[in-house]
Amino acid sequence: MAAPGDDDPEGRLGDVRSRKHRRAVVRRLQVAALTVAVVAGTIGGTFALAHAFGGTHRTLVPGGVPSSSPTVPVVEPTPTDSPTPSPTPWPWPTNQPPVFTGSACSLNMLTGEFDGDGIPDQAFVFYPQPADGVCPPMHDVNGLAGWLIDISWGSGTSGEWPLPDCASVCNPLGVSDLNGDGTGDMALQVDMGASTSHVQILQLNDDERGPVTYQISGSGLSAGWGFAWSGSVTHQDYITCARASDGKTVLYATSGVLSMPDGSQWTVVERTFSFDPATTVMTQTGEQSTIYPAPSQPSSPPFPVRGDACFPGSNLGAT
Repeated sequence: MAAPGDDDPEGRLGDVRSRKHRRAVVRRLQVAALTVAVVAGTIGGTFALAHAFGGTHRTLVPGGVPSSSPTVPVVEPTPTDSPTPSPTPWPWPTNQPPVFTGSACSLNMLTGEFDGDGIPDQAFVFYPQPADGVCPPMHDVNGLAGWLIDISWGSGTSGEWPLPDCASVCNPLGVSDLNGDGTGDMALQVDMGASTSHVQILQLNDDERGPVTYQISGSGLSAGWGFAWSGSVTHQDYITCARASDGKTVLYATSGVLSMPDGSQWTVVERTFSFDPATTVMTQTGEQSTIYPAPSQPSSPPFPVRGDACFPGSNLGAT
């Protein structure tokens, strides 16, 4: 038989068949080797899983590194600034937030960031139920003595203190960082008249003093009393805030009185207050009186009011 060559088609065909046969044998050997490797890997993996989840006891040591793995690096959390206090409800870091377990005739709850540690806190403002179980009439115009606040900080500490300025009502309205110290301040409605209420601002830092009421300096109002809020068709009071050019909060206490009996104009007095991060004092920095014509159609507010809500989410703003 002639040797395979360019003029020998049958020889070339036999050579092709021979190469195909050799490749098939190689592939079968590769598959067999791969199967052995997979089986071996599975067995090794099984032993590894048994070691990790079986009887080997791993004790956590300070820093979070298992004692059986001393080479595992510890990644420390990156420090971050405390979040801006928010009036909206915080997601509680545990399965269940603190709950009020006492007996109360009136109970209001407020969640916020009171101490600047980035963990949400919770305050319960309540009127305790008397020993005989009979509650007095709530919203009594003569006032009620004995309102309390129970604060649970996210750090785990808690306490209960009296709210001596609360009278016919004691209602937390919102949380916002007014003095810029990184902690949330609480607005508290302490009474409710026929048309006007009064609002105090409290600091709720995590210490044994409990709530600290912001003092009002230079306004002619009694120290610690607070600001007028709400009103009627003949007088209106607003509490609003704005951010000054230096980044600090400015509070406006604006009061308007409608001229009677003609109802043609509003006499409006605006008082301006500033805050100091190191204190709980609101210092009056300005006062101006302006007369505005009464609008031909009812509006709210019926005269210009500077600023926006000091406590977003509450109804303390000029809306």
